Amino acid sequence: MAMLLYSLIVIWFVEHGHAAYRPITRPWYLTKEHASFADMLVTLRSESAREQMSTLGLTGPGSRKINQIVEHLTQLAV
Repeated sequence: MAMLLYSLIVIWFVEHGHAAYRPITRPWYLTKEHASFADMLVTLRSESAREQMSTLGLTGPGSRKINQIVEHLTQLAV
C-alpha cells in the first residue's frame, strides 16, 4: 500500500504538481536542485487545501487572512 501511495504521489507531482511547487529556502541547504518526496507531499497538501478553500466561497475582509493561515499551515514540514 505504501509503494502504491508513493507512486501515485510521484506521478501526480510529475504530471501536475511541479507547476505549483515552491521550494522552501533553508539556509543550511542552498544547493538543493530537485524536489524531495517531502516536498511533493507539502505541494500535494497545499494544492488540496487551496482547492478545498476555493469551494467554500469565502468572501469578505477575513477571507484573505484565513487563506494565508491555511497556506502557512500546509507549508509546515511533514
